[in-house]
Amino acid sequence: MFLSQSLKDTKRRWFKAARLISVLRRLNNAIVVLLIVLQLAAWYPALSIARQAWKNSVTLEKKAHRDWLQIQQQDEALEHAVFDAAPWLHHRIESTQAGIATHWLVEGTAPLLAWQTVLEDVQTRFALTVSSVSWRREEDGNWQARLVFHVLTPAPNREYRDWVPVRLHVERFVKDDWQLLSTMQAEGTTSALLLYKKQRYWVQVGSWLPEAGLTVSRVSFDDVVFMGDDGTQRALSVREIGGLLD
Repeated sequence: MFLSQSLKDTKRRWFKAARLISVLRRLNNAIVVLLIVLQLAAWYPALSIARQAWKNSVTLEKKAHRDWLQIQQQDEALEHAVFDAAPWLHHRIESTQAGIATHWLVEGTAPLLAWQTVLEDVQTRFALTVSSVSWRREEDGNWQARLVFHVLTPAPNREYRDWVPVRLHVERFVKDDWQLLSTMQAEGTTSALLLYKKQRYWVQVGSWLPEAGLTVSRVSFDDVVFMGDDGTQRALSVREIGGLLD
């Protein structure tokens, strides 16, 4: 009987030990899981940053590839650009780097309105900024210009730039604003005395009247011929008082 009781006590002790081992095992598993969770929580910011950096790198690589294709396309377009409405315009690649244009030159002589039109066309087709510019107004009212542009990477929604030297002045002739009062010749040069909006002006070929947007292209004893900024010509006759002849 004593042996039987001893066996029972031993079994109870083993049973308690087994339960304790089971509890410790479950607790150990929970601790391991907790440690893993804590480790992942510690690693997550670094993993997230690394993942975002990788995504940014892929995005930048795609953008660089797209920009390079656009640069190549623009380079080809600059070299072979055709301006059907401006046969007077000449252009060429001024400098390159790694086979790609870095500076582009345009030059020619034309009325200011024609320049404004072609430069607006240039801005819609190419990404450029002015590097150097030279404008000279000719006696006939045309403008001789030489513009060198720095070639930029093509980008949408580019800001418009006004590259003409003066504000384009296109104003309808008003008959009563003008009078050709007299003409005279001295040392082979013919001059005329004009009255424009109650202001007197002595003019000769090449004189510019910025208030009216006009250049004097011819002076004779019979009339004075003007060229407007838009390239149109008008004649003011000495035989008329306050009159214009088209």
